[in-house]
Amino acid sequence: KGIGIVLVVLGHTYGIPWQLHHIIYSFHMPLFFLLSGYTFSCSKTIQLLKKKGTFACIRSLAQAYLVPYFVLAGLNLCGNLLYELYCGSFSLIQQLRYIAGILYCYANMTWMPMCSPIWFLPSIFLTKTIYTALFLRLSRKQQHIAAVVFALLAYGSSVMNVPRLPWNFLPSLFGIFFFHIGTVLRQKEILTHIRGTRKRLLLLISAAMLCLPLAAENLVSMNENTYGNPAVFMLTSLLYSVLVMAVSSNRKGLLTWFGENSIIFMGFNYLMRAYMVEIYYFIPFVRNYPIHWTVYFGMILLSLMAITLFYQKCFLPRYRKKVAAYEKN
Repeated sequence: KGIGIVLVVLGHTYGIPWQLHHIIYSFHMPLFFLLSGYTFSCSKTIQLLKKKGTFACIRSLAQAYLVPYFVLAGLNLCGNLLYELYCGSFSLIQQLRYIAGILYCYANMTWMPMCSPIWFLPSIFLTKTIYTALFLRLSRKQQHIAAVVFALLAYGSSVMNVPRLPWNFLPSLFGIFFFHIGTVLRQKEILTHIRGTRKRLLLLISAAMLCLPLAAENLVSMNENTYGNPAVFMLTSLLYSVLVMAVSSNRKGLLTWFGENSIIFMGFNYLMRAYMVEIYYFIPFVRNYPIHWTVYFGMILLSLMAITLFYQKCFLPRYRKKVAAYEKN
């Protein structure tokens, strides 16, 4: 997740080479769906379903994903309001459009206030809800078939230019496919067998495949329900995702911390992207030189780290106390 969220921030940085942009977008969102499936405990969820029922499971998913979505959207609405007042571009009609866009999760800059990357939260909520309510009632073979059917429906809707549905429902159908692949990787313990020579071989194959999204002009954006060449998309998304998971397994460090706080990085990515430009061109002497994308990326990443540290220092201890008190009662 740490590698994935760094790629998200890098992919959203203005000015990066188009080749790098194509490669990142070819797999970075499938990676998150795969990881969600890989860390999903089917046995525990089945036990919870039997003990408390489907509605209780869906409610817990809503608390985990929809509550942070609306909290982050509200904070970004306030942060974007300050930005517009500073730039002198405030519009009441635009604020109302933002509110409608948040409720619909119409994830682009016109409809969401500097926070369209959080489209993933309602989308993963829908993915896990469908998987919990439907897939866990099927046999493993039926699950494989259903996952492929959902992927075909998503791609078919892309080809037919079906209008964007609430909460990015259509990309969630493709998300279910990758989520299911993640559960299969976990069940078969495939990553544990990718070691030594196999890992190096996977790295070489992935390096050789780097040109594939570029040669095919594979313009991918799961948010927009756009997948380019389907064969290239499936191959690169699965190959690069497995490579990232294999390389990063059983490792800890700064990237682990990024992964643990990926929702915060995702939530404030666009807001900090806008703020960092203003800060850069506010600095004397520096403002005379166009901002390079590497400097821009570093500034955004450092600002997101500062927000995360502020949250952990000021708000996280209080939240943990409330959770502990709730569990005790």
